[in-house]
Amino acid sequence: MRIFDRAALVLLAGSLSACGSVTDSAASGTEERIPCRIASDVAFAEKCSVEWQNNESFLIRHDDGGFRRFMLSADGMTISIADGAEKLMVESDKNGAVSLNIGSEAYRIDPQTFRR
Repeated sequence: MRIFDRAALVLLAGSLSACGSVTDSAASGTEERIPCRIASDVAFAEKCSVEWQNNESFLIRHDDGGFRRFMLSADGMTISIADGAEKLMVESDKNGAVSLNIGSEAYRIDPQTFRR
């Protein structure tokens, strides 16, 4: 086996073990299901989840494997997109839910989610 092949195997093993840690965190209850509308969806459905990376960053995962990464300011008052070039629109509805809209995607999150 060449050195390159061994290096590829080591990288593959590392990436698979990283996938396992995501699954472990999901099993421990660190993910929270939220309503979302992705691409051509007409209505919101609870098919996305919020996964906190630390107190300032979180992922919203789609059921198709896609995701978006967000940053929360230290005071918890500002949300920004941490990846991609599309503009993030943040809105609150009359019930206090926060809507994050990016391109053709929209997510609804209870404000309690941000109180960590």
